[in-house]
Amino acid sequence: MMDSQNKSSIRLNVAQLLNKMITEGNFKPGQRLPPERKLSQLLKVGRSSIREAIRTLEIIGLLESRRGSGNIVMCRPADIMTTPYGLSEQPADNEIMEILETRRALEFESVRLAAEKINIKQGKILQCFIGEMQIANCEAVAMAIEDGFHRQIVEFSGNRLLLSHYNKIVLMTNTIKKAEGNNIFSTYRYHKQMLKIHSELCDAIVAHQPLPAQVALESYFQILMQSRRK
Repeated sequence: MMDSQNKSSIRLNVAQLLNKMITEGNFKPGQRLPPERKLSQLLKVGRSSIREAIRTLEIIGLLESRRGSGNIVMCRPADIMTTPYGLSEQPADNEIMEILETRRALEFESVRLAAEKINIKQGKILQCFIGEMQIANCEAVAMAIEDGFHRQIVEFSGNRLLLSHYNKIVLMTNTIKKAEGNNIFSTYRYHKQMLKIHSELCDAIVAHQPLPAQVALESYFQILMQSRRK
């Protein structure tokens, strides 16, 4: 039962349940999720677990939290297979590189905008991600934190269209991970180097310096593209 599990397991279970409900069409794209109180009663877990699960689904792009509107369903996991891109179930190397190149282009503009617009509160959020990267003790945790950090930058760009496209890229990436294995985009063997790069990226954005931020981002993508392993 959920009551006997630790908080992390509860959060993941709740996230999986919500993900299943979205996949099965109980909540459709553009629809608002029920309030946390109702979800808590429906799933028989605490509201804090609901909030953490929603945050998990935000990170992978299935939900978007909008002030005054609640938590909005962005797309279903299966929708990525019906986009104009037409990603196959067994993507070829050129498809994988195209996804990385597209993500790179989106993030370059997002980094520039984030560096121009970021406020003190948002800067502290990015710095918290860096702190979590420093204490990450396994590959899965490190990769999840890294993914969340990059999505947060796109969100702080203030451009909802960029964020929407980025979420689709994330879903494509997750599709590839499922097809070829979770380690396909792993950078954990470069952990110390990546920590330095992400620290520089964070510092540049917080200091409102777009060019140094983009230089750090380029270093990140150079390693990411080189680290793709079979």
